Amino acid sequence: MSEGECGSVLERRAKVGPLAEGLRKLADTLEANQALYEPITFEREATLLAQRLREFLLREPALHRVSERMFLECRAAWLRAWQQAPAEMERRCENVLGRLPHHVAEESEVSWRLHLLVEVILLMPDAAGVLALTEAQGVESPVRGMGGDVHVEDRGATDALLLWGQMSQEEFLLSWGRLDPGLLRRCAGLVGVTLTRPTLAAKRKLHALAVRLFRNTRM
Repeated sequence: MSEGECGSVLERRAKVGPLAEGLRKLADTLEANQALYEPITFEREATLLAQRLREFLLREPALHRVSERMFLECRAAWLRAWQQAPAEMERRCENVLGRLPHHVAEESEVSWRLHLLVEVILLMPDAAGVLALTEAQGVESPVRGMGGDVHVEDRGATDALLLWGQMSQEEFLLSWGRLDPGLLRRCAGLVGVTLTRPTLAAKRKLHALAVRLFRNTRM
């Protein structure tokens, strides 16, 4: 593959933004207007839509460029490393990839970094090699809570909160159904949120505290 061909592959992105935004708007419209619909007509149309959605969800894993398991195993540590030492991570990625893909229109910093993760995974034989790129130099300091008290670190929960803190509220709420319930409870306990009943208010509060933790850690 020539350098030009390699570059074009690196720059290509799946255009998921308009689809995700359209699905979010559709869900909001259906929920807001549910009392207006004529039951029989709505059921016919909704059944067709639900069928197409199920078909897409069944085919979606085949669209993945890399192993979803490996991607999820590396994602939190990857974003945490970028948040803590962006210049160093850029240097390490350049050493692996040779060049970094540019941002594309309307692509967030987090999305760009996750695209980099996929490019690195394509060249790495296992997750250990990818995670080695995220290792910090020196001793890691303890995590401080919202009030400044030092806590024993739950690394998995902390990584998850830092990841969620880089998402928009809409992205976080959309991903809720795919999150591990045990991890959610650990994260909620870490920041003092009660998730006995995962109400919308509780979900929003958890996301707001994740954003706060991410910003405090970055500072």
